[in-house]
Amino acid sequence: SDWGPWSACSVTCGIGVRYRTTECDSSNPLPGEKQTKVEESCTVKPSCPQGTTSGSLLLSGYFNAAMQGHMIKSAVVYSIAECGLMCLQDSNCKSFNTCSRKSELLCELNNATYDEYGEDVLSKFNCSYHRALK
Repeated sequence: SDWGPWSACSVTCGIGVRYRTTECDSSNPLPGEKQTKVEESCTVKPSCPQGTTSGSLLLSGYFNAAMQGHMIKSAVVYSIAECGLMCLQDSNCKSFNTCSRKSELLCELNNATYDEYGEDVLSKFNCSYHRALK
């Protein structure tokens, strides 16, 4: 079927992410294929006003690893970028894990970083640890 309209941009200034979805036409879709979501970057203004920021993300991280014992919130998301934006919007979030499970991507927000608790970033298959820069 046709693609729906684009969502609003995820930030009020600078570069963010926007989404749109479509319903799957298949009579027998695979699990997780009933609805498809795509994302693209969007720019609300060329940049945020001087002295302010909507935040920046460090999307590289530790792969097959996750911070344990410091989670403050979790949610199913569509992308690492979406998880990072959730972290930026939460004043208590300092880092985040993303974990693939079946057709979903789980986002876990943490109130600590590898620099503070390096011993708590442990091996975890299909996960990655990311630090949010605020």
